[in-house]
Amino acid sequence: MDRSEIEGFLKENGADFIGFADADPFEEWHEECAARFENGMLPARYSRVLEHDPCRYIPGANSLIVLGLRYPALSEVDDPGRCSVAGIAWARKKERDLAARLVQFLEGSGAQARDATGLPAKAASVRSGLATQRKNSLAYFEQGGSAVRIGVVVTDLALELTLPLESDPCVSCTLCLECCPTGALVDEYVVDVPRCLCYVLEHDSVLPEDMRPAVGNRLIGCETCQIVCPDNREVPRSSLDDVPWLDLLRLAGEVSVRPEKLLSYLRDDLTLPVYSEYTPLRAVALALGNWKDPRGVSYLEALAGSERPEVVDAARWSLERLRE
Repeated sequence: MDRSEIEGFLKENGADFIGFADADPFEEWHEECAARFENGMLPARYSRVLEHDPCRYIPGANSLIVLGLRYPALSEVDDPGRCSVAGIAWARKKERDLAARLVQFLEGSGAQARDATGLPAKAASVRSGLATQRKNSLAYFEQGGSAVRIGVVVTDLALELTLPLESDPCVSCTLCLECCPTGALVDEYVVDVPRCLCYVLEHDSVLPEDMRPAVGNRLIGCETCQIVCPDNREVPRSSLDDVPWLDLLRLAGEVSVRPEKLLSYLRDDLTLPVYSEYTPLRAVALALGNWKDPRGVSYLEALAGSERPEVVDAARWSLERLRE
């Protein structure tokens, strides 16, 4: 099987970007991760899932196949009475399904292939010549900006490679660093992950009081650094008005009666990336406090009776804000 056959399969199945890179270890990325684990800027749990060497997936791996899927829009929900879900979350299932189908396609031809979820997808996209990395640490694609979901498949096939791009597109721009709501972008290309709302709203995490107002109305993910980026001017924006269940009072009413329903809906029905049992409920409680609409008091009182101390703490914090 050659590169053209793989490109044809991926194009037929909806891939917007296709690149090929060597399967050498990501040594520089690995060293950077080690330093960030040491200084607490990368959560310890990541040490169990991050992998820098493609040969850990397939001994003797030769190539990485990188696929990119545009997602329709960056979420820009200005109405505090509606929750926001980052655009990349909606594209997760499509990317996961395509990566799985590619593995089946390659194995059907006799090749070895593995879906490499632990490898650094952004670094792989840069190595494959599909993207460049910007100061907000994200990969940017030509005619796609940063609104692209990336998948990586490792194979033993020796494929013709696509060459990396050479550019310095950010130049002196630092808007992303200046506008990060929690100061998680501590330097160019460097994210303090425990302060990044993308991480905080998906995983078990500490959420200190100084970060709670910054959560705003976010339910999953944060796209502020992408929305302010000049190179994302052409990427559409979505207010998510066509998603009725994101109405905050409606959502709060449902979860105050059946808290498990939201988690099941997000994970099972929408396959959105939520890896914590309580973070969606905590986000709803904080959104009510940040909105400061008195209609939220009864829902917050119900959430204050939660079995999860993190939700109780968030609900009490919000109640204090509403009662000020």
